[in-house]
Amino acid sequence: MPNAATRLLRLLLAATLIVVSAPAFATAQRTFVSSAGKDTDPCSISLPCRGFAAAVAQTTAGGEVIVLDSAGYGPVTIAKSVTIAAPQGIYAGITVFSGNGVTVGAPNIKVALRGLAINGLGGQVGIGFYQGTSLIVERCQISNMADNGMSIFAAVSTTSVSDTEVTGATNSGIYADALAGNIDIAVERSRFERNQWGLFIRQGAHAMVRNSAFTGNSQVGVLVLNDGGAHGSVSAAAVESSSFLENVSDLQSQGTITDIQSAEAFLTRSSLMGNPQSIHPSVAATGLATISLNSNAFAGKVRFAADSVNAEITFRGGNTGTQLNFDFASSNGGRLATFGNNALINGGPISGFNVDAMN
Repeated sequence: MPNAATRLLRLLLAATLIVVSAPAFATAQRTFVSSAGKDTDPCSISLPCRGFAAAVAQTTAGGEVIVLDSAGYGPVTIAKSVTIAAPQGIYAGITVFSGNGVTVGAPNIKVALRGLAINGLGGQVGIGFYQGTSLIVERCQISNMADNGMSIFAAVSTTSVSDTEVTGATNSGIYADALAGNIDIAVERSRFERNQWGLFIRQGAHAMVRNSAFTGNSQVGVLVLNDGGAHGSVSAAAVESSSFLENVSDLQSQGTITDIQSAEAFLTRSSLMGNPQSIHPSVAATGLATISLNSNAFAGKVRFAADSVNAEITFRGGNTGTQLNFDFASSNGGRLATFGNNALINGGPISGFNVDAMN
């Protein structure tokens, strides 16, 4: 029979095990934030938290944070799978004075952000996706960031952006860099306005864009660049049923031939209004780069440039336009190819291009 000292030792060990195994917070599958909440509360619907950071900490991995009313809820760093959702009609603000509004970064996590309004007042990035499997951004507004509206670096990841506006970024509305590994992005029903670059796809990243608008960007609406990806890598963007208006340049594809790093852009069933005040080309391919155009409508002084022997712009049929100009920076052997039923009026001069099947 154990003596008193032995029994006491066993009781102490049991108590220690209970304390160690107890969680720091009692997490819940669904938590809530409110303008009247307190971060010391359990984030329940009756006792909500005040900010996103506290609510995420008390949310079970795979759970969701729900916004109950309009307010500002502060920046948040996310290191678990979680959804943050504000219903339509509720303003869920994040004011970014420095750093990021939302930082997503942990292995294998899946994060969704719905209905957030992220405003930069000195902050660098609205949403930074640095590590994880997938990111979904829906019904968000990201404005006035000192660097990028969204920065996407997470290797071997997918990002979906829909019904979202990114405006006033000093650099890019969305910047995606796949130097560390494959990145795939899908953009639908979104708007990129008054950034330097609307959508910047770099170093082997891939993007699919549908039903979106690029307006008033001070450099390029959509830039596809491959200047440091893996040997044989391809940066690519396919833009469909979208519009370009008053950008200094609308669509550019730029690759390098030193390490076989190519860039490809595809524009289909879209409208493009040239910027008559700009000396820059509206559509340009540079280096080891191609641009394929299919069933688009061009208006105004649209300028096309394929300014190296490895660059090609191809009109694949169904393109219409007037006041087109093919002679900008075309003296370096760029290739212009046209096939099938393009109605390109006042399209000259085209000297300096290697032209195939011009119609």
